[in-house]
Amino acid sequence: MTEVWALQLPDSQKIVLLALADCANDEGHCWPSMLALARKCSKGQRTVQGVIKTLVDAGHVTRREVAGRGCEYWVHPRKDCTPAEDAPPQPSRPAGTAPRNRRGGPPQPLRDTPAAAADKPSKNHQEPSKDSQPDGDPTLSISEIVEAWNDLASRCQLATAVKLTDERKRKAALQAKRFSIDDWLAVFRRIEQSPFLRGTNDRGWRCDFDFILSPSNFVKILEGKYDRQQAN
Repeated sequence: MTEVWALQLPDSQKIVLLALADCANDEGHCWPSMLALARKCSKGQRTVQGVIKTLVDAGHVTRREVAGRGCEYWVHPRKDCTPAEDAPPQPSRPAGTAPRNRRGGPPQPLRDTPAAAADKPSKNHQEPSKDSQPDGDPTLSISEIVEAWNDLASRCQLATAVKLTDERKRKAALQAKRFSIDDWLAVFRRIEQSPFLRGTNDRGWRCDFDFILSPSNFVKILEGKYDRQQAN
């Protein structure tokens, strides 16, 4: 992270690069969900996707997408890099002409649509999983929900979701349609801040993945019902 602080970068690029560095091991390798990065940076998921593309093009980050698992990253800040606002465009690749290699190889040709174009529906936007919802407001895919939950669970000593059953897939797909990305971010934040949901109650009960897949439970968390509940 010390190398990142020393870089002259626009605010949005520096905060995203710092978030990646914070997640990375000693080799600079990390595997955070996009939702986790958005939460760390206090920015929208599309904004973070666009910033990551810029960081990859500038040589600060390497990104590789793994089918059904999300993306992994390697952070390697370039000290000799011209600040982004003054730098000439890196091999400019408009979304419509970007290379289309689908499997393997280095992650340089991102599948994510840059933030500037993200609000336009595009068939070339990040290769969707069959459980994602492409129309209407941006929503989370089932794999993103699981990744974000497991990231939260590992930090809050909650049970991670190991087996993605058909029933869980069905409920998660419906939940992704019902609630926005901001709703999910708010729910995960409230769970992290609620002693009751993390096990400080008279039963020792802890919130789990199946609990948030219930629409009524999700709304209760979203509306703050469990914010102040403590053990008796």
